[in-house]
Amino acid sequence: MGRVADKVALITGASNPVAQASAQALADEGACIIVVDADLGAAERAAQATKAASERLMWGVKENASEAAWESLIAKIEDRFGQLNVLVNGPPVVQRRSISDLSLADLRALQESNIVEPWLGLKHGVAAMRRCGGGSIINLSLGLARVGASGFSANCANAAGVRVMSQAAALECGQNADGVRVNSVLVDHENLPNRAEVAAAVVYLASDESRFMTAGEIAFGPGVVAA
Repeated sequence: MGRVADKVALITGASNPVAQASAQALADEGACIIVVDADLGAAERAAQATKAASERLMWGVKENASEAAWESLIAKIEDRFGQLNVLVNGPPVVQRRSISDLSLADLRALQESNIVEPWLGLKHGVAAMRRCGGGSIINLSLGLARVGASGFSANCANAAGVRVMSQAAALECGQNADGVRVNSVLVDHENLPNRAEVAAAVVYLASDESRFMTAGEIAFGPGVVAA
């Protein structure tokens, strides 16, 4: 208890079980928790499942891939808690479909959820953390960032993009010496690891135990191989 005591942590995509487990683990270790999702009911259920004290818990709906929604959310968090220390960009949407069956509209929808949304999280998360002296951004992504898989061309492209985008953001923050770290957690696209294991990795990356780790990743699952 207390590994992230009094840190303020935002978890997006709260309807996902991995995101929910991460929120609970962070709350158990002393963080104030904000859970959001594009679906209001899902966000409320995630908040109730977290079992955090009401004064340390905030939840709400947030439109995906919307800059205005991110700006509004960050303003509400800073108004309520005064700062943002941790951002967990929720797991991506996974869609298995052959290249010939994947429409351009499908591809663009996945890009909105899996590239634009975490990019906006990085942009506004970094800005908020700079205002309070630093923090940790954790992008939940897929092992497809490292190796291709039949039927997942769009997810491979998106995951690889988030992986390198995370590294670039980490390097930029390091050059600016602003105290913001950016790392990724990669899971297998078909054989999901134990949620508690992923949540433990999230707590580690959110805590000061990983204060010297940035532009890195923690990988889970048999489908993840070395680059």
